[in-house]
Amino acid sequence: MCPGLQQHTGPHRRPGLLLRATGLHSLGRPIRGMPLRYHGMRALTLAGMLAGLFAAPALSAQQSSDVVPDPAGSWEGSMEIPPVPQEVTIVLRENGEGWEGHLSLPMERIHEMPFQAVELEGDALTLQLTPSRFFSGRIEGDVMEGEFRIEEGEGVTFPTALYRVGSEPWVAFLEDWEARVEEREELLAEHRPPPLQRTERGPASRDVNTVALSHLVESARETHSTGLVVLQGGEVVEQWHAGGEPRVIEAMSVTKSVLNLAVGRLVRLGLLDSLDTPVHEFYPQWSEGPHAEVTIRHLMAHTSGLESPMPTDPIYASGDFVRFALESPVVSEPGTEFVYNNNATNLLAGIIGVAAMQRADFFVLEEIFEPMGITQVGWSLDEVGNPHGMAGLQIRPDDLARLGQLALQEGMWEGQRLIDASWFQESFSQASAHAESAGLLWWLLREDEEIVGVRADGYLGQYLVIYPEEELVGVRMIQSFPGYDPVRDGFEDFPGLLLRLAR
Repeated sequence: MCPGLQQHTGPHRRPGLLLRATGLHSLGRPIRGMPLRYHGMRALTLAGMLAGLFAAPALSAQQSSDVVPDPAGSWEGSMEIPPVPQEVTIVLRENGEGWEGHLSLPMERIHEMPFQAVELEGDALTLQLTPSRFFSGRIEGDVMEGEFRIEEGEGVTFPTALYRVGSEPWVAFLEDWEARVEEREELLAEHRPPPLQRTERGPASRDVNTVALSHLVESARETHSTGLVVLQGGEVVEQWHAGGEPRVIEAMSVTKSVLNLAVGRLVRLGLLDSLDTPVHEFYPQWSEGPHAEVTIRHLMAHTSGLESPMPTDPIYASGDFVRFALESPVVSEPGTEFVYNNNATNLLAGIIGVAAMQRADFFVLEEIFEPMGITQVGWSLDEVGNPHGMAGLQIRPDDLARLGQLALQEGMWEGQRLIDASWFQESFSQASAHAESAGLLWWLLREDEEIVGVRADGYLGQYLVIYPEEELVGVRMIQSFPGYDPVRDGFEDFPGLLLRLAR
């Protein structure tokens, strides 16, 4: 293994979140297939188990003729997820052929997730989200009690109680829920990460709007950020890290933008002639049919037409991300439709490896990270040793900011050209007519339709933001923790607050 590169192969059902309260059980899959593994630091967020199911298959429902209770309507209650219960809502209705409905968990920003099947037999109710994730319980009058079960790994269950909206039990539940707000907050506070501490204040702090900087830092604290780094003009404005020490953090889908840098380095070295090179030049099995039309540009613009399952369980279950992508069908004509595509970026990681004649993570380490002095990194691998492309890079916030500075400087680093300037001019432009916000594995930031910056972002609220005109680079990273609240902790305002530093 190359020095400084930690391999995260894990126990290979698939990477997942772990629940301390019931032992170490693999619970699930983060949104958009982004693996959660934090160098031994494991924590639970329910979004990691449930999110990403929004594109669920069409509903099928069954109903016994021996129905006694009436489950129709809205139900609200709580799901006992350590360290504190979370509010849950279920809505059920008849559709002429049986029952249908959805589940919501507001704290996890999961809204109206459809059930694949609803089965009612007597007072017994089963609500299926996926074949391995379901609620089962019983209805007695205005009370529905049971458990939400995830039958993956050794399995885990969460006791769940719901009450028909408007009923006396529902009113009692609301009163009790409000009465226990402070108790829940105290429990959550015990599990939150240590507060941010400033570790460096650089000369560039004199060149930014200090009021805006104070607001940015305070917002980073309030959202339980693990790391905050701001550069201006190539110099440090300020660095803040939880507990006063920078740490390696899972970058989630920010990994995709690092793959962009890897492809740019391939072009610079003459190992890749053009983004319009067909994939079949690297994988000949794609030489026929609709696959033959797919190019590297299509993979990077999310316009390949390659089927990409959501949720991403089949990708993890395959054990071989590249083979899974190669065997996936092309479901729309390449170049005609934008669909965010984890499968395509896993295949891109494979292509980088073929072109470089070494694994993609090794190539990035040797050709980009090491020349920049970045050594404390990790990269998740599948069962056969392929580095993940859709996520999987673990990196320190200050090192991620260096990568942003490399992009801002259009590929120059301390007098050495690592990537051609033209690469960034192309990458930071709209990649297709089908998505105004998408460059080549970078998201475009616009004001009045003009592109003013770019960002890479990932699950939980990982951000690398670059404003070229203002010479600003900002990084915000966060580690998962029990009680993570995507509304509070996702920090969606980060790109806008960063820009205010220069105005």
